[in-house]
Amino acid sequence: DMERYRDLWIKHHGYFSTNLVTSRGCPYGCNWCAKPIFGRRYHARSPANVVSEMISLRDEYTPDHFWFADDIFGLKKGWVKQFSELVNSHCLEIPFKCLLRADGVDESLASALKKAGCQTVWIGAESGSQKVLDVMDKGVTVEDTKKATRMLQSAGIDVGFFLQFGYPGEQWEDIFQTIRLVRECMPNDIGISVAYPLPGTPFYDRVQERLGERRNWIDSNDLLVLFDSEFDPEFYRLLHRFIHREYRARRAWRNLGKGNWRNLPALIRASILPFERFQLYRLRRRR
Repeated sequence: DMERYRDLWIKHHGYFSTNLVTSRGCPYGCNWCAKPIFGRRYHARSPANVVSEMISLRDEYTPDHFWFADDIFGLKKGWVKQFSELVNSHCLEIPFKCLLRADGVDESLASALKKAGCQTVWIGAESGSQKVLDVMDKGVTVEDTKKATRMLQSAGIDVGFFLQFGYPGEQWEDIFQTIRLVRECMPNDIGISVAYPLPGTPFYDRVQERLGERRNWIDSNDLLVLFDSEFDPEFYRLLHRFIHREYRARRAWRNLGKGNWRNLPALIRASILPFERFQLYRLRRRR
């Protein structure tokens, strides 16, 4: 029921977005990522095939925005350039968002994405600690994330960071490195979660004996570490609030300097940050 879908999007976001995928699977080996269907295989549709579907969606449903839900968008070399050229030739520059690996971004890719109408790129930054990234088998560096952010933002594309806390072995120093990464890069948005052991992953096998009676979340925002972790669950929930609050305040301060007062409430709410910082320091010593 696309009309119902449109109504809900407009009601909650002010515009209508619809999603599609250009590929299936992911060839990388992050050890917390479950791959029950495709394994590590990767199959991409042709740019012409994808653009044809976009034209069909545009003509039938007139979306304001596309959401490419691929695990990784445009992974094959030259794919994004071809896609961008076809989008331009069909006058199909509808804003879209997608997910990229940081180590796959260069200036030519950023330029091609922008020409195709890319509005937002989400990156699985995960952590500002190289130690944690290596334990995750992420296969990227912290510097990759910094460079990708600079190139995408320089091209006029917003960048979102997915961040993950609570991975086994992560200490306060590693958490602070992630906070520092956000402060330094100032992405346009952030999404925070805690390490979640999915059955069938090396990560699950590693922590299986440390799992408690509860093996899953009830709601997507539970932010509950399901295994015996470095810090108490209360610490991670407070960390989530603290990082979001500090991040919003820093963005608001930056926008205030540009004469934008819309985010002033975020600066007012930031008055609680010293107390939350004290609480974090107190909770980190509990174990």
